[in-house]
Amino acid sequence: MITNVKFYHDKDVVNVMDDNIDVEVLLDNGERYTATFFTLKNIASILERYKNSGECLSGLYFWASNLIIIDNLHKETIREAIDDLVKNGEFFSSFSRVE
Repeated sequence: MITNVKFYHDKDVVNVMDDNIDVEVLLDNGERYTATFFTLKNIASILERYKNSGECLSGLYFWASNLIIIDNLHKETIREAIDDLVKNGEFFSSFSRVE
């Protein structure tokens, strides 16, 4: 089913414990799906930043499309999570199709 997994980040080095990364999954039928993986620490860091910037009612809330929370951003951990989502039939609910 999955033929390729691509990782997109706006910098060269990812802090695997406090960051987020966009992931694109290519299926064997040519369809592409995307989601963003966040660590809990990264969400806390973002909310703290929002408190200072005033965004999202000064950190009162946080949201992201196709958000998946993961323990760390090691590529192997993300691949394992994707495989589990496929195995449990939750992949198409947690990722969005790229048109």
